[in-house]
Amino acid sequence: MSTYKHWVRRAQTGDDAARNDAFNHLVRDFEGMVYSIAYSRLSDSQLAEDAAQEAFLTAPERIAQLNDVSAFPAALAVRINLRIPGLLQD
Repeated sequence: MSTYKHWVRRAQTGDDAARNDAFNHLVRDFEGMVYSIAYSRLSDSQLAEDAAQEAFLTAPERIAQLNDVSAFPAALAVRINLRIPGLLQD
């Protein structure tokens, strides 16, 4: 069984198909965490889904910038927390 670190490395170094496959694995592995963070701050399921989707839309470019693949969950949590204030203002 592959760990998220494997998928992050693959998302950083693979060809387009491999990167897409790796990113799909990461979304499946972390969608619950991201949604939970968003919902705990927003208390609105639709806004939480929107925030989670936006966090994942920016994740591929952020993965490429990670020097430490073990930082991926924390980086994703930061992305979701940065997006929430904008949703509260909309």
